Amino acid sequence: MEAWKEVCRKRILERRRYETAYFVTNVPKDTTKNEIMETLKGYGRLIDVYMGQKIGKNGKYFAFIRFAGVKDAKALERKLEGR
Repeated sequence: MEAWKEVCRKRILERRRYETAYFVTNVPKDTTKNEIMETLKGYGRLIDVYMGQKIGKNGKYFAFIRFAGVKDAKALERKLEGR
């Protein structure tokens, strides 16, 4: 072999293109994944919630939330912030 080329998995790239992820901080310690999903389900098609098991760098608990099919991420962000 004289050369090589990096190949990305098309399926993963295609799926991720239609997902929008947010980092949420200051999550109360006793909050469950189901509580977050129930609270945010009215904001769009929520596909995943990952809750950190340890405290983040700022001393607070955190979560990542992912929505699918978001056409305007900035509008969703404003909606989540209550604006």
